[in-house]
Amino acid sequence: GKAGLPDWSVMVFVNGKNDLAALGETDVNEMEAYGSTEKVSVVAELGLMKKGVKRYFIRKDDGNPQITSPAARDLGSPDMGDWKHLADFALWAKAAYPARRYLLVIWNHGSGWATSKGISYDYETGNHISTPELRQAMEKIGKVDILAMDACLMQMAEVDYEVRNFADYIVASEETEPGYGYPYDGLLATLN
Repeated sequence: GKAGLPDWSVMVFVNGKNDLAALGETDVNEMEAYGSTEKVSVVAELGLMKKGVKRYFIRKDDGNPQITSPAARDLGSPDMGDWKHLADFALWAKAAYPARRYLLVIWNHGSGWATSKGISYDYETGNHISTPELRQAMEKIGKVDILAMDACLMQMAEVDYEVRNFADYIVASEETEPGYGYPYDGLLATLN
């Protein structure tokens, strides 16, 4: 049963293996400004250009500019542009930090249905998750309550159509969005 579980597990896939690396670290620090609580577990996978990929259970750190949460996993440098890796992260997070509801955030550049059509660009491998591959990832991950894309241009009918069966709500931007992305401290405060 779901008794005794947190209300939410917030799973944030932060692909900073590109020119957004510094902003990825900033956003994980924003998550630490609020941290996980009894109600809301926050887990993040952070990949950085030439610095590898780690998974974190986010703990509150009172504004330290460095990431202070202990790494739950050091993964070396997997391809964050591979849809199977996104699915692996979300399935791990769901298993390790079960909750009544799940919010999955995919953080990176996005191009929706335009040009190279996709999200989660990994500059080290030259790979990204195409819009049809996003559906494959969600088929493997299974249902989430909210699928959010902290990336540009993903709020398109074509993208929503692919993932429509796997989330009750889809949160994304039809426009380009600022590099700083979501205000994670405020988002977590609101969820709590």
